[in-house]
Order: sequence, then structure tokens, then C-alpha cells
Amino acid sequence: MADFCLVCQSTVRHRQEGLLCDGCNLWQHRTCGSGISRDQYRTAVKQGAEIDWMCQLCIIKEKANEEENFEGANFEAMSDNMK
Repeated sequence: MADFCLVCQSTVRHRQEGLLCDGCNLWQHRTCGSGISRDQYRTAVKQGAEIDWMCQLCIIKEKANEEENFEGANFEAMSDNMK
């Protein structure tokens, strides 16, 4: 792990509790506003479990895509009703 944190731009080192975003595959320190507690992180590591996590930018993009798809579906339903 020799990547830079999305938030602070510092190197994310092995012992610094880094999280890999499921959306963009970039790293962020857990302590840089990830929303993951130290206990959650350590429990996952002890269990050998993956942490499903997305950075804030990817969450915003995903919500925008969902809203766009929802609005498109509503428009199609309205035009079908007008026929």
C-alpha cells in the first residue's frame, strides 16, 4: 500500500488503518473522516473480513446517478400515461 489518501494526500501506510474505496479503488486513512470507527476496523481485520466502504465523492456520484435514473423512470411513466 503506497498510495496517497484521498483527503489529506499523505501516504497511506500499512499500519495506518487504510480503507480502499469500493467505487474508485483509491485509499483513505480511516481517521480522515471515513465514518469507520477504530473498533469496526480492528474487528474486521481480526476476522479477516473486508470492509465494504465508499469515499464521499463516490457516494455523491452514486446518489446523483440514482436520482437521475429515478427522474428518468418517472418521466417515462408520465409519458406512458399520456398516450
